[in-house]
Amino acid sequence: MYRQHFGLRRAPLDKDSTDLWDDGALAALAERFQWLLTSPGIGLLTGEPGVGKTAALRHITRGLNPHRYHVIYLAETEFGRIDLYRSLARALGLEPSYRRADLWRDLKQRISELVEGKQMLPVWIID
Repeated sequence: MYRQHFGLRRAPLDKDSTDLWDDGALAALAERFQWLLTSPGIGLLTGEPGVGKTAALRHITRGLNPHRYHVIYLAETEFGRIDLYRSLARALGLEPSYRRADLWRDLKQRISELVEGKQMLPVWIID
């Protein structure tokens, strides 16, 4: 209703928007993200609520080759370590094991299969 009133085609702060305002920060973030893809590790993006961190990451990952990268986006962060492992297992197509040691072994095996067998790099984003 508000979009019609203001003549907008879509929600102005839509996280899935393809048109993002870039003052140079988005290009710098994309460059750092690309570096992280070539030098696997852990990256941390911080900022005030509502500045567009989620929208920027979704925008950057949307352009990744789905045959080379397996993007896993997890938005729920109010859980413990086992819940986190189980969510990752489901995202990787595994049925989570009950025991933590089995779950951890299954995760490592699946990630190794992706990386070594399919040359596919998992990209896990926790929001």
